Amino acid sequence: APLTAEQICLAMGWSFKNSISAKHKAFHENRMYMIDIREKHGHVTLRHLNAHIHSTLPRGWPWKNKERGIKYSDALYCMRKHELHGTRGVSPVLLWVPGKSQFTNELTARKGLTWSSVWDRNGYTNPDGSRISMSSHQVRHYLNTIAQRGEMGQLDIAKWSGRANIHQNNTYNHMGEFEVLDKVKKTGLLAEMQGPLEKVHSKAPVTLEDLNEIGEGIAHVTEFGFCVHDYSMVPCQKHRDCLNCTEQVCVKGDTEKLERLKRQRDLTALQLIKSQDAESESIYGANRWTAHQRRTLERTDQLIAILESKDVEDGAVIKLRNDQEHSPLKREIAARTSAAKLEDGKSTKSPDMERLRALMGNHLG
Repeated sequence: APLTAEQICLAMGWSFKNSISAKHKAFHENRMYMIDIREKHGHVTLRHLNAHIHSTLPRGWPWKNKERGIKYSDALYCMRKHELHGTRGVSPVLLWVPGKSQFTNELTARKGLTWSSVWDRNGYTNPDGSRISMSSHQVRHYLNTIAQRGEMGQLDIAKWSGRANIHQNNTYNHMGEFEVLDKVKKTGLLAEMQGPLEKVHSKAPVTLEDLNEIGEGIAHVTEFGFCVHDYSMVPCQKHRDCLNCTEQVCVKGDTEKLERLKRQRDLTALQLIKSQDAESESIYGANRWTAHQRRTLERTDQLIAILESKDVEDGAVIKLRNDQEHSPLKREIAARTSAAKLEDGKSTKSPDMERLRALMGNHLG
């Protein structure tokens, strides 16, 4: 069926304003093939346009690069003709693959030229109002950085980018130092680098080495801190009485466990009042319970004072001594000290306490 000028423009993707404009566009002197079709057949049909379109297909169609096995349907950038043009109508029938020059022209702002970039045509500028200009390689850097932020595997990034060596990825990674720091925090590596407090915050296991204890084992988590007791040697001798144990370790800056200590302090103070009332009524054993609660309250107050002190830096490991703590070793040393030992049948001599302390570490108090 014969087509009107408006129908011809719509079929070919030519923009027009009215019937006069459509007639001018369809039969412009630059489009002699349209004039030839009309003169030969007296009108133009879709069949005529179809034949013309097929005659203008690129050489090698449908191959974009037959040597590499790439068809137009597989090309990374395959668009309709005039897809990026600012004034011309987009062709609904012709395909177009932009080359390097077209792609660069769309992204780059050029002085003294009437050509406007895609940024100019859509009103985008830099924050300071200057024109946006970039190269295609900058987009490559940007895509690689996005892949790094998305934690894409280094091998996948290298293969996707066509690299032979994954170490070349570093050149295209433009993540800021604070972004990298946030990623390290999420993986828990920062906790490994910054000590027990960071491990507490990141819920990572705290080792005995972190708490200045000999050994590579993991410390036992307690209500108020950590227990460094070696259960493979002997069962716990202070079960549920961690505050009076020298193997109880606290970390400055752990606000959650500090609050627990404060609640325990209030409960201990209440228990002390009750035990003192019982002692005043001469209830058997109340005096020993009063002494225990008083000692526990004193240690709790001392520990809270240290953990709240501005002179103690966050992450510091706090471990209180307890001179009154029961220890079989202390009992034996005390027994040996109090008993006179004869040497050469003339004099008595106490064991070398300093040497014993050096050998036994802090276990002697």
